[in-house]
Amino acid sequence: MSNETDFETYVYVGNDKYSISSFSKIDNKLSFKDEYYFSKFQVNNYNLNDFLDKNIFKIEKKNNQFIKSVNLIVCDKKILSIFLALKKNLSNNQVTEKDKLNILADMKDYLEKNYHDYFILHLIIDNYLANNIAVEAFKTNNICQNFSIEAKFIVIPKIQFYYYEQIFKKYEIAINKIICGNYIKSYFKNVSIDECEMGLKINLGYNSNDVLLLKKNVENKGFFEKFFDFFK
Repeated sequence: MSNETDFETYVYVGNDKYSISSFSKIDNKLSFKDEYYFSKFQVNNYNLNDFLDKNIFKIEKKNNQFIKSVNLIVCDKKILSIFLALKKNLSNNQVTEKDKLNILADMKDYLEKNYHDYFILHLIIDNYLANNIAVEAFKTNNICQNFSIEAKFIVIPKIQFYYYEQIFKKYEIAINKIICGNYIKSYFKNVSIDECEMGLKINLGYNSNDVLLLKKNVENKGFFEKFFDFFK
């Protein structure tokens, strides 16, 4: 088998099912899918390890490549959504991209200081406000007295992340990203696709106001690429 992978694997851990899918990196087409539905009474009898034992070799055999990493989608009540709003006084000057970065940096610093036992999964910008009035999109030519950002951070306890990390270490597989299952199901609530495909679309940037923050080696271009560089 080849050590180079031209497919991505997504694993969904939900309240009523496990699912796993692999997608081609070239055209994002599905190459493998399996899922298992269970009741809350079955969890102890058929756990995530059982499901992975059944499917990892199948994917590797089908693709003739080893799985090196997975994107994990998790529905877990321990995952929190934290809403923050921060205002910057501009004294009737133009808003710059640096102003935007500084506000987000202050938000991130606040989260890391006050929720130091958590990893940030998502940063989702809900609103930009110029002079306390919501604007449709960020524009660097806005002149205003003050500029605000309202954002949501989705975070997971570090101990929970390490729990999942240990499960996949058994298979010598790393966790590339963790995606909040409840968030993506809410975002795609009117779309008939399964959770793994939802995760793929979020990874591809379907929500331009969302960035996955657990890993810094993302492929997002433009503003969010600069956002990651800002914290290096």
